Amino acid sequence: MQLLFIEGVPGSGKSTLAELICRQAQVHGMDAEWYLEEMKDHPVHPYALRAAKSQSDFPEHCLRSWQQFLHECGDREGLRILEGSMFQSSVRFMLERGHAVRIDSYFRDFLALMREFDVRMIYIRPREIASHIDWIASVRGPVWDDKVTAYLERTSYCVRQGLEGRQCMHGFWGDYAELCDGLISQIQMPCLQLDTSPGDWDGVLHASLEFASLS
Repeated sequence: MQLLFIEGVPGSGKSTLAELICRQAQVHGMDAEWYLEEMKDHPVHPYALRAAKSQSDFPEHCLRSWQQFLHECGDREGLRILEGSMFQSSVRFMLERGHAVRIDSYFRDFLALMREFDVRMIYIRPREIASHIDWIASVRGPVWDDKVTAYLERTSYCVRQGLEGRQCMHGFWGDYAELCDGLISQIQMPCLQLDTSPGDWDGVLHASLEFASLS
């Protein structure tokens, strides 16, 4: 089994890119499948696991879920594309809930699980996080902006730092991106890092298809 991880902050194009790469792989005759990050029955991060994100043993729950997924799917042929699964559905929740001190050890254990598999990663990294967040908020509109802001304001991360409103959005996603930058430096798998600006979709798509050998 080949695994392709796609990561980035909200609005960086993870889901759209995962679906497009999957379709392109299928056109090339590959057995390919992608998993939407928010799907209720996600094979690694189902709703029941996400509901446990505030628990102190959430990192252990995540590792066990990865072990089960790799045990069930590891011998299968084909490409499996997971967007938001390496960072967004695990590390982000740990940062939100005040478990940042455990992230390094969790991530080392996660990488150890991946050593036996054909794994690569695409990391979409906007140059200016604050500008990107402002842009995606304008694109997705006030309902999305208000919903995400209200959610973050209630997290341990923003409460401890006294962040509210747009400061909360900029502060959290900026620190999250820097955290991901540091974790990326630890990985040994092939990794395509895309330094993008708001709306730079054509460049992301072309480089990603080249990286996945599907152009």
